[in-house]
Amino acid sequence: MNHGHPLLSQIPLTSTLFPPRPVRLSYNYTPLPATIPQTQVTEDNLKAWVKECDHLKSCLYEYGSRETAEYKKWEESMLKLAPGYMDHGLLTPHKRTPSTATETMDQQFQGLNMK
Repeated sequence: MNHGHPLLSQIPLTSTLFPPRPVRLSYNYTPLPATIPQTQVTEDNLKAWVKECDHLKSCLYEYGSRETAEYKKWEESMLKLAPGYMDHGLLTPHKRTPSTATETMDQQFQGLNMK
């Protein structure tokens, strides 16, 4: 019988299926090494990393300020009028006379020969 690692067997995992079922983990895994190898971080590496972070921060700030300026320019170009109000006056619905509506329908359906 294949018994898994004691720590992995304590982790209850469920899938999102209905009803929830436990998920089987593969026991073919490579355990982490007991000791982590030493890294060679120098002051030059740290300076290069800080320089890269500063460059990224300036690029993000420049992009954000450019996008903010474009948005403000777009917002100012929009007409700020109440709905239904145009530069020449207030929009009002046109009243139709019943004869006009009937004539319009007759014109639209004249080719169908519905008599």
